[in-house]
Amino acid sequence: ASFREPRTVVEAIAVVQAEARSRAPPVELDGGACELDRVTCCTIDGDNSCDFPGMNLNESTMVYPGGETTCIFGDPFAFQVVPGAETDKLIFMLQGGGACWNKESTDLHMCNARAWPLPEVGAFDRRHEDNPFRTWTYITVPYCSGDVHGGNVTRPYTSLGRSVTQKGLLNVQATLDWALAQLAEGQLPPGGFDDVVLMGCSAGTLGLQIWADRLLAALPFRRAGVVADSYVGVFPPGSQAVLIPGFGICSWLPDTLRASCEAGTIT
Repeated sequence: ASFREPRTVVEAIAVVQAEARSRAPPVELDGGACELDRVTCCTIDGDNSCDFPGMNLNESTMVYPGGETTCIFGDPFAFQVVPGAETDKLIFMLQGGGACWNKESTDLHMCNARAWPLPEVGAFDRRHEDNPFRTWTYITVPYCSGDVHGGNVTRPYTSLGRSVTQKGLLNVQATLDWALAQLAEGQLPPGGFDDVVLMGCSAGTLGLQIWADRLLAALPFRRAGVVADSYVGVFPPGSQAVLIPGFGICSWLPDTLRASCEAGTIT
């Protein structure tokens, strides 16, 4: 096949996103993640809290918390839980997958739009004996909001006939709320975790910088680390001042940043 060099930054990013999507689970699965092998799905409702002890060891459970959580085009959001042999050691992961910050980037599908479980590679590969995390418990926030896990906005435009709602803030909060409730009810170690590692990849790395302080303040632990992995930080001058308020992030930033965010001078 022939290759033509991309002519613009937007076109170059679209090429990268297309390659990433080619390795993702096929979107024609009508049941979404629930149709994948070795994935169990659970929906939180009045009679079911999707308690941790009922989940299969070393297998993914996709938990649908409902409420105001959502993916960018209205598909249901779910977070991923993979119980490990060591329940007192936790990886809390923010998944990556591009960004959609305006109509053009959204029309180009430059962000993940459905909640898929993280594949069993790298730190999440249970079979690799040299992986120090292979027996840990994983909680992953899939990325389907296109807002670096921090948005809380309904856009005034549509994308290919679909409304655009970015609620990454609520998606992460719902995941954290479930983990804290499981701790409080003794379904996870009631005394807290011996070790917690917060991870983020690509857009999840940006989300991790937004969320790390809040997560570390909320989760009980003896030792903790933060791993912000592989983000291509290319921001033209002045772009942060447009992107961050556009996602609706200003209202919940710390006081030290909120004023500059609202004034359009944040970097």
